[in-house]
Amino acid sequence: MLIMESTKTKSIDLENAPMRIVEALHYLIKEGNYRTQEEIAKEIGCTASNLSGIKKGREGVLTENLLMRFAQTFRSTINKDWVLFGDGDMIIKSADDIQRASTVVNQAWANNSPNAMV
Repeated sequence: MLIMESTKTKSIDLENAPMRIVEALHYLIKEGNYRTQEEIAKEIGCTASNLSGIKKGREGVLTENLLMRFAQTFRSTINKDWVLFGDGDMIIKSADDIQRASTVVNQAWANNSPNAMV
């Protein structure tokens, strides 16, 4: 999927995304926001076995849709550019970063599904 941001087009980096998701999962649990992988899975609307499959490197488990749901769900903590494209730092640092995260994820959803609402 391509996402328009300003005047440039970016492709979601699905190839390296599993490593980023694993890092984010560890962070979310370590920081005490969530106690288990199951809690995180429920929050993003997938199963714990999906997250386990991503951690184990199983192909086809992490889809663009799941990656975008992860980015949307944790947009106030985890940098959406980092989740989707591997750009920047993992952790959100300012209110401007949060606003940008919301805007780009909403654009990604709109491009993926014409009826999507975030």
